[in-house]
Amino acid sequence: MAATGRRALLACSLLTLVLASGLSGCASFNQVSADVSSYGQWPLDRAQPRYVFERLPSQQANADQQTRIEQAAAPELARKGFVRVEQADQAEVLVQVAMQVRTAPAVYDDPYYRPMDGRFFGGVFSVGGIWGNRGGLGVGVMLEPPRSQMQVDVLVRDRRTGQTVYETQAKHQRVGAAYEGLMPALFRAALFDFPAPGISPRRVTVDVSAVGPASAASAAPAASAAKP
Repeated sequence: MAATGRRALLACSLLTLVLASGLSGCASFNQVSADVSSYGQWPLDRAQPRYVFERLPSQQANADQQTRIEQAAAPELARKGFVRVEQADQAEVLVQVAMQVRTAPAVYDDPYYRPMDGRFFGGVFSVGGIWGNRGGLGVGVMLEPPRSQMQVDVLVRDRRTGQTVYETQAKHQRVGAAYEGLMPALFRAALFDFPAPGISPRRVTVDVSAVGPASAASAAPAASAAKP
């Protein structure tokens, strides 16, 4: 019984350390690197395009989440010369923005683990290889933080023709849970080379401290932009 109690105490202590390190890591970001891919031919004579956000039906069904994504993207669009307006008929372009998050358990770090389908994300969770199939407390693997991938997307379409004039995405992988506060930095990475498409994919590193937090005020349409 004493040995069992010591093992339980050790497990609780290790869990506390892991959780503490994970929480402190969220507040210590200085830079974020992302793999960016961009495509399209931006019209050279369109320097300050007026735009409105466009939402897919699935995004309309999750309005609160989509609003936060748009608030994260709007300052970076403004930084690149985009001017948000209130009505679609005042806009020259329609902008769609999105964020996706995928998380994989840390068991994939086991060098002896062989996933059934070969994918990093998804598949069947299993503990095997050197770490599994034995008795005792599996602290080494089960307390490892997961791996997460965050991806933001920006799609710009000409309102009159419906043609896509620019498309870009930024993917960021990290150890630990996804952190929504990184969205502004990821949108800056995605639009870093705008209006040039750049080499795709390419690695872009952003100074997080130089990117302000998303806010409703910064994402609001400009009153002076209401005139076409």
